[in-house]
Amino acid sequence: MDHSQPLERRLNTPPVRVLVVGQTPPPYHGQSIMIQMLVEGPLPDVEIHHVRMQFSESLGEIGKVRIGKIWHLFELIARIVWCRIRFRPTILYYPPAGPNFVPLVRDSVLLFFTRWLFPTTVFHFQAAGCSELISQLKNPWKWWICRALGAPDVAIELSEYGPPDGETLGAKRIVYIPNASKDEAHQFQRDRQVDSIQPSRILYLGTVTEEKGVSVLLEACRILLEAQTPFRLDIVGGFGSEMYRQQLEQDIASNRLQEHVTMHGQKVGQDKWNMFAQADIFCFPSYYRCESFGCVLVEAMTFSLPVVSTRWRGIPTIVSHAKNGFLAPTQDAIAVAEFLTQLVNSPELRRVMGAEGRRRFEQEFTQEIFLKRMRNLFLSLA
Repeated sequence: MDHSQPLERRLNTPPVRVLVVGQTPPPYHGQSIMIQMLVEGPLPDVEIHHVRMQFSESLGEIGKVRIGKIWHLFELIARIVWCRIRFRPTILYYPPAGPNFVPLVRDSVLLFFTRWLFPTTVFHFQAAGCSELISQLKNPWKWWICRALGAPDVAIELSEYGPPDGETLGAKRIVYIPNASKDEAHQFQRDRQVDSIQPSRILYLGTVTEEKGVSVLLEACRILLEAQTPFRLDIVGGFGSEMYRQQLEQDIASNRLQEHVTMHGQKVGQDKWNMFAQADIFCFPSYYRCESFGCVLVEAMTFSLPVVSTRWRGIPTIVSHAKNGFLAPTQDAIAVAEFLTQLVNSPELRRVMGAEGRRRFEQEFTQEIFLKRMRNLFLSLA
């Protein structure tokens, strides 16, 4: 796996200038959080300039066409041109959209008018799967998108298990750099080893949509309830749509889960970390088509939480089955319920898996390691 080798800079060598074009929170999701981490650094010998995307200020707006978004697109192009002239960055860093037609067309327009200004282009596939959509398109759309996005100098992919986005676009170099998390767990002191509080608290945190596996998780909870397995489920995150929120409320009521399941909505900052600190198990049964990694899994590992997730895209990069968690087939509520039952019934298993997750976080997924890898990559392109 190419994480880029460490590079030393000579004294009096000017910094490598990088223009980062991408969304920072809000809305809060893995891509925006990672771009914020990159922009805020630190990256010694690398000078970051940021043009913030703001096509969507809430999760419900993502992927939808709005007149204001078209205006914002041309505003972005103008700001990129101005930054190139004003600060003279030589590297354009851009996170292409996943397998969604409208955002991908937006990307192709923006890049068609700006890429030629920069000697080097780096695509960071925080959202995976654009290659799957491109392969299904017909001309002229396929020709246009490939012309605008084709042959980047570097494609950063989060895992070797993801779709071959960089290869499909003809990237000259492909590197694998996993995402990371800040370590907020040090604020909390809690012993998970002895006499866990019953019922066990299961946490889901992320965008609340069907493809993230929330309905699968509710079905698994119904199975737990029938088996009289004690649990509480906390669902934390913004809803993909109001219609899905109403559907979940109906499912919770029809399965008599009201006393066991709480939907908290989105929480950020200290409120978010509190939810991790109060949990015993983290469950994330995603099969989301744009999923490339699952940053929330790493966040759970910082809190020494055992994980139940799925064998989907880059998730096996984070979760090793039967070591720091369990991996179920996608959309398999029975398997999710079985793994949750094992963890609910064994505080010792939770402790061992949680400790292994914390160890993996410290070795592979810290903010410092991520920034070092990104710095080495940018310096290698100087």
